[in-house]
Amino acid sequence: MKKIRLLLADDNSRVLRLLACLLANEYQIVGTVPDGKALVAAALDLQPDVVISDVDMPALDGLEAARQLRNALPRTKVILMSGHDDAEQVAGAYASGACAFVSKGKTGDLRAIFSSIIHGVLAQSAFEEPVGNGV
Repeated sequence: MKKIRLLLADDNSRVLRLLACLLANEYQIVGTVPDGKALVAAALDLQPDVVISDVDMPALDGLEAARQLRNALPRTKVILMSGHDDAEQVAGAYASGACAFVSKGKTGDLRAIFSSIIHGVLAQSAFEEPVGNGV
C-alpha cells in the first residue's frame, strides 16, 4: 500500500528531526524545510499529500504559506502547529486554510496524535469542519 507523503516545515531543526523520526515508519517523509518560502517551493515541486508546518517561521510564516498552498495545491492538506495555542492563533490557522491545528505544548503520544489528525484530514470532504481545536 502506498504511504501518505508528508512535507515537514519548522525553523527549529530539532523539531523537524523529532517529527521525521516519529512519523517515518508510517508515512513517507518527502522533505523537510526551515521556512515558509522553502515550504511553498518544496510543496509545489514534491506535491505532498499532507504538509505539517510551524506557524512562526522566517521568510514567510506558516499562515501565509498555508494560504498560498490552499490556492496552488488544493488537494494538499495543511496541518499547522504552534507553541502559541490561544484562540486567535487557532482561528488564524483555520482562516489561512489549515485543516487542523496542533499545539506544540501537547503532551502524550505525539505519533498517535499526528496519525489521528493526518488520517482525519485526508478522510474529510471539502464540506466538513476542520479537524482539531488546539489539539
